[in-house]
Amino acid sequence: MISTWMGISIILVFSGLMFFLFKVILNNILHTQKKSYKVLGVAFILFVIHVCVWVYLRNNIKIHSNLEIYFIFTISILATYVLIDLFNFLFIEYYLSKKKKVYIPPLVHRVIFIAIFFLAVVFLLRFILNFNPFALVTVSAVITAVLGFALQDTFGSFFAGLNLGRVLRIGDWVCIGDIEGMIIKTDWVRIQLRNWKGDCIVIPNSVVSKQIFVNYSMPEKKHACYIEVGTSYQDPPNKVKNILIDIALGTKGVLKDPYPCVRLMGYGDFSINYRLVVWIEDYSYRGEIKNEIYTKIWYQLKRNNVTIPFPIRTVLMSTEDKEERKREEEERINRLIEILKKVDFLNALSDQDLLKLVSYLKIRTYGKGEIVIKKGEKGESLYVIESGKVEVSVIHKGERKVLAQLGESDFFGEMSLLTGERRSADVTTLEDTIFLEICKKDFAFILSREPKLAEEMSKILVKREMMTKEELTKEMGKHKKEDEVEKASNKFLRRIKRFFTIS
Repeated sequence: MISTWMGISIILVFSGLMFFLFKVILNNILHTQKKSYKVLGVAFILFVIHVCVWVYLRNNIKIHSNLEIYFIFTISILATYVLIDLFNFLFIEYYLSKKKKVYIPPLVHRVIFIAIFFLAVVFLLRFILNFNPFALVTVSAVITAVLGFALQDTFGSFFAGLNLGRVLRIGDWVCIGDIEGMIIKTDWVRIQLRNWKGDCIVIPNSVVSKQIFVNYSMPEKKHACYIEVGTSYQDPPNKVKNILIDIALGTKGVLKDPYPCVRLMGYGDFSINYRLVVWIEDYSYRGEIKNEIYTKIWYQLKRNNVTIPFPIRTVLMSTEDKEERKREEEERINRLIEILKKVDFLNALSDQDLLKLVSYLKIRTYGKGEIVIKKGEKGESLYVIESGKVEVSVIHKGERKVLAQLGESDFFGEMSLLTGERRSADVTTLEDTIFLEICKKDFAFILSREPKLAEEMSKILVKREMMTKEELTKEMGKHKKEDEVEKASNKFLRRIKRFFTIS
């Protein structure tokens, strides 16, 4: 009795350690989900129970030889299943699929597993039970014909699934007929797709094999997207093409290899039509990237005075309509003048000079999240915010540091406008924002009329520069000594005069 229980105890302890080891391997090394090894665990537990019972009965009870044979057969079947399943996980799923990146269709995978297990069972039946399983094949021809006729659709789907497994893989984006979606599961008789709405669509293998389908993920996952846009006949094609290429290169998710390209597709009734071709990493990103590109197209074409035309028609304007438009234009000009008056260093300008400056302004519209200027790039213009909000930031010690948030009537870029200095910070829109841009060539006439304006602006530039350094280093106080401000101001004044060639 003692030796029997000792043997059973040793079997249980060893089996527990082996089961724990299997679980660690499948969970942590192969990253297999619990569902995948549940059947393997059950088979292993049954195997241990049968071995323990067999050991106990054999040592304590005289059992019939036939019963012992059946115990040996059952234990052999369970051991065979466990070994084949381990071979499946370790060699096929881990080594071939994950290490060597060899794709094996799930249906082929299952067929291989079942075939090996079937051959093992036949072998065990023949040499343990001394039973010839092929004797069961003597079924009447009529029954065979009936079963074959009844299961012809099932067999058709099965063999179609074996054939489709080479070109349709889990995770691929496909279009079957007019149904588009990602393959989430394949089995003996059907393919399951998840469409853009999140719905599950089930299509029999036999139906798929009879249709023309498109696999967007083969032979590689890279995919080309087309973006169509039309512009007016007044806009030069090369200008439009350059803008569209810049938009593509500035969009996250667009690949630089293959390089984006723009094709002129033809001359329509109302517009010149273009097609922007971009390549993306995966078809699943298509909707998001196209949405971002189309949004940027509107803003950047508007900023560059490129028109997306409406259908042309003749409209007769009445006198009242013209007067209304004239009033709206006057109100717009007065509003812009009031905004410019809020810019501190423009206070010295007369209304006449401000009116002249308004006529030179360029209106720039940016969408939320767009970069207006980048640190280090060249620039010769000043931006005044008409509406919206922006964030001024720099990269300091590897981290982005926000220096300020600017809103309506705030301005930035004065260093580049007045001295030609490269941009000192990044400016990004926090919401849709409209800017008034003042360029160097348009600002030169103001300095020629108001010589003292350059001196006033130099003081503002010095204070702004000191505040930026203070934010970065935290070593300066809130106020600077007047002599330091004056000294730096004179230095900036000389730079302004040299940049605008003012004596």
